[in-house]
Amino acid sequence: MPPVKGSKQKRGLARRREILTAAVDEIARNGFRGRGLKRLAERVGLSEAGLFHHFGNKNELLQEILAERHAQGVERFDRLLSGGGREAVEALPDLMAETIEQPGLSKFTIVMLAESLEPDSYSHDYYVDRHDRFRRNLADLVREAIEDGDSDLEIDPDTAASLAQAVMDGVQGLWILDPDSVDPVEVMQLFCDLLLRGIGSSKPSLAGRSTSGAIETLDQAGD
Repeated sequence: MPPVKGSKQKRGLARRREILTAAVDEIARNGFRGRGLKRLAERVGLSEAGLFHHFGNKNELLQEILAERHAQGVERFDRLLSGGGREAVEALPDLMAETIEQPGLSKFTIVMLAESLEPDSYSHDYYVDRHDRFRRNLADLVREAIEDGDSDLEIDPDTAASLAQAVMDGVQGLWILDPDSVDPVEVMQLFCDLLLRGIGSSKPSLAGRSTSGAIETLDQAGD
C-alpha cells in the first residue's frame, strides 16, 4: 500500500505542476478575470470543480503561481547581483536578459501587474510588497556603488532604484507589445551606463593610494 500512496502523491504533484504551467500561459494570453478559470479548466481537461480538487479556490491557485514566481525572482536577484555595489549595478542588464528568456513569463508578470492596480485585487498586496522589497534591495546596492564612487553629484539611491525598476517594467511592456521595436537588454545597459557615469569611477583603495604616493615620493627624490 505505501508505494501506491506514494505514486498517487507523485501524480498529484505532477498534475498540480501541469495546472500551474497552464495557468501562467493562460494569464499571459488572456488575463484571469472573467472566464479565466473556465478556460484554464478546459485547457487541462478538468471541470472547475476538478481544479478545486487540486487547489482550494482561485485565490489559492494564484497564490501558488505568485509564490513560485517570487522564488524564481529572488534566486535570480541573489545570484546575479551578489557582487554588491558597482558590480551589482553592472549586472542589471544580465538580470534583464534572464528575465526575458521566457516571453510568456514576462507577459504574465505585466498582465498580473496591470490586474493588481485596483486595491481590492487579489494580487494587489503581493505586487505592492514585491516592488517595495525589490526597490529597497536595489537601493542598498546603488548606495554601496555611490559610496565607492568619486562623483560629486548627489544621487539619491531610492530614486535611482525606483527609476531602475520603472525601466525594467516599462521596457518589458514595450517589448511585449512590439518585440522588434526595442531591445530590453540594450535599454537596461544604457540606463546602467548613465547611472554609473553619474556615480563616477571607483575610488582607489587605501593600498592603491599608498603605493601611488610612495612612487610619487621616489620620483620627486630622483629629481
